[in-house]
Parts: sequence; structure tokens; C-alpha cells
Amino acid sequence: CIRCADTHQNHFTCRKMLRRLTRAFSVAFLSASSVSRRGIADRKNADEDPTFNFESSSDQSGDCMNPDDGFEQAFQARGLDPYTIPEAEEEAIDSTGGHEGYGELMRRGVKTLMDHPMFAPRAGDVIYDLGSGAGRAVAQIGLGWPNVRAVGIELSATRHAIALHAIQKLGSPPNVTFRNEDLLTAELAEATHVYTGSLLFDDNFMLQLGK
Repeated sequence: CIRCADTHQNHFTCRKMLRRLTRAFSVAFLSASSVSRRGIADRKNADEDPTFNFESSSDQSGDCMNPDDGFEQAFQARGLDPYTIPEAEEEAIDSTGGHEGYGELMRRGVKTLMDHPMFAPRAGDVIYDLGSGAGRAVAQIGLGWPNVRAVGIELSATRHAIALHAIQKLGSPPNVTFRNEDLLTAELAEATHVYTGSLLFDDNFMLQLGK
């Protein structure tokens, strides 16, 4: 950026101008980083074929959730799109030092996270997803690991509304909660495990989050 040189990450105007480009980049990067090529193909099949069962994928390993055929369709809320939220919501997210660019941890990525020896929860644990977006990861955890609690914190009212719509469609499991809050000020005392997709968060934001 000519206007602010190397400090453009902290320049609100420049970040606003680059919003559309960074959103597209973040979605592509996060998707590629969270699943294998086969995993991306699985997601494509699940989106295009309502009868596709992710669990039956030939290279799916381990004991994961077995979502019914309506899992992806549950997140299709009429008139709401997690990738195109109102500008006021984008600015509210940017003003905190976060980033409104959107990507999702896909099903294989959630399973990898939950199976990782440094993260794998035990019965009674409480998992927080900070910046939970439309809530797919939280919903998968709640349905696939019923002995833990899953909590999603999301500042965007649009993305939060999609999550509420979806979890109702999925039967409102009692171990899933979504909260429309700023993750920097949300109460996290009960959390035993915390996950956040922080690829696009700036250093200052991460320092605040670490406190």
C-alpha cells in the first residue's frame, strides 16, 4: 500500500479496500490447509449430491460422526450467506483487529483436530470455537462427540443466525451452544479446549486474545 507502506495491516481504510480480495484468498487457503485433495472432492460431492454420505468416503479413517443426509442442507438458510455479510458487520469485526474474511474447517479437518493427541477431549470437556462462523465445526463436534460440550462464539449476526438455523434443523442437541459475542470479551472460563482459525488475525489481535 503506497499510503501506509508496511503498516497497511493496521490501516482500516486499506483493509476495507482489500476486503473482497482477502475474503477470496482466505476461503481458498483455509480450505486447502484443512483437508486433503480427496477431502475437497468429498465436500464438493456432499454439496452437489444431497444423498452423498461423507462417512462412506473410501479414505475416511477412524470413528467419526455419521451425519445424516441433511447435514450440509441444514446450513442453507434462505437469504443468508456467511461469505457476504452486511458491511456494518464487516466493519465491526475489523474494528476489533480481527478479520471478516471467511473460511471453514471442513469435516475431515474437524476429525483431525479432535483426534490430535494434544487436543483430543475427554468426557465432560468443553470445546470453544472462537470465530465459529456458520457453526459447521461446532455442530459436527456436538453431533459426533456427544460426551463433550461445544460452544461457538461469533460476532457476525448473520453467521450466528445461520448457525442457530442449522442446529435447530439438526435436532438442537443439548451439548451445542452458539453465542453472538465478541471473542475478545466473551466469558471463556468454562472452556477446557479452545480452537480459533486465526490465519487472518493480526499480531495485536492475537496478543489480546492470548491474555
